[in-house]
Amino acid sequence: MAVLTGSFWNKTGTKKGRAPGQKKGQTREALTHRVPWTVAIFLLGYVGAEGMTGRSILRCILWLCVESLASSAVQTPADDFE
Repeated sequence: MAVLTGSFWNKTGTKKGRAPGQKKGQTREALTHRVPWTVAIFLLGYVGAEGMTGRSILRCILWLCVESLASSAVQTPADDFE
C-alpha cells in the first residue's frame, strides 16, 4: 500500500478530472444539481421498501408454515439416542 501511495503522491489530477484553473471537482459540481439528489432519495426509498417487503413476506411465510414444518419432521435414528 505504501508503494502504491508513493507512486501517485506527486500526481495532481490535471491529466484527468480537474483542470488547473478549476476550483470544484466534478462530484461537488454534480451535488449542486437537483437530479442526483432526487435519484438518490428515490433509490434509497425504493431499496428500503423492497427490503422491508421482502423481510415481511419471509416472516409471514415462516410464521404461517412453522406448524406444518414441525409436524412433518421425521424422527431419525440419531434422535433416538438423546
